[in-house]
Amino acid sequence: MPAPQKKLRGSLRQSRGRPRNRTAEETMSRITALFWRKGYHATSLRDIHQEGGASLGALYSQYASKERLYMEALKYYRKSVVLRRREVVEASENAMVGIERFFSLLIEHAVNERTQLGCLNTNTCVELAGLKKSFQQISHDGFLNWKEFWLRVIRRGQSQKVISRKISASDGACQLIVLTQGINALSKAIQDRRFLEGAVDVALRSFRPIAKEAR
Repeated sequence: MPAPQKKLRGSLRQSRGRPRNRTAEETMSRITALFWRKGYHATSLRDIHQEGGASLGALYSQYASKERLYMEALKYYRKSVVLRRREVVEASENAMVGIERFFSLLIEHAVNERTQLGCLNTNTCVELAGLKKSFQQISHDGFLNWKEFWLRVIRRGQSQKVISRKISASDGACQLIVLTQGINALSKAIQDRRFLEGAVDVALRSFRPIAKEAR
């Protein structure tokens, strides 16, 4: 499991006895992990109080409702987890290696019994996007942001001659999003590494240039 997930998973332990004062960062980390584990509807205000500790009052008065608090938790998730996953791609020697590492880490997360939480973005879309426009919009914006990221990666890979120029960068970005979300959703029911790796391998074959293009 990548390091950013450990921070949130480690936060899931409830404090014993009188809750200590926590920083806003610590509180949001714990609340994000709570929503990630239980989902929006199954998380009660009592759960939030137990995770948030003594600093919950200030947080809740600031965001005024469970819905707005969830929105802030989703932003925190994107900052603390999603951005670090992207760093793995961007730090790789070339774009194709970065894409392969991204999916390798995603599968590792999916088959790890301690981290079978899926993705908070995916969970939000599945649980909430059809119920309220605000949730639909934040899910939509999140996927558009991923599309912009993958567009940059694919175009960089094409300029490096490690990704085929025959693939449309826009279509390729959409394909990577669908592949990611499929793994995130399936990981709650299927923890078969070979199954997931096979799906990724087939999907990524179309990205690799044929010998003539790589010259």
